[in-house]
Amino acid sequence: MNLDNMTWDEKYELAWDPSTPEDILRELATDPSAEIRWHVAMNKKASGNLLVALFEYEKSLKSPCPEVILYLYGNANCPAFIRSVIDTIFREILING
Repeated sequence: MNLDNMTWDEKYELAWDPSTPEDILRELATDPSAEIRWHVAMNKKASGNLLVALFEYEKSLKSPCPEVILYLYGNANCPAFIRSVIDTIFREILING
């Protein structure tokens, strides 16, 4: 699937849809639109590995999106070690979120 030719609305639909395949979610996890990434973070079917990749991408950005961090933290599939890192380096987001 070529995500480059998709509209924002089409990407949005895929990002939150629990039936979206993991490989598509992985591509959406690096979308320039933070709203697309935060919907990937909210996706109940996103695997722990995908959420780790999304966290690493978000952490690498000059200005990580607070909503992505919050939704990652709240996703039941988020590995405990990622929650621990979020607790440490993004505590301010958790407190103010």
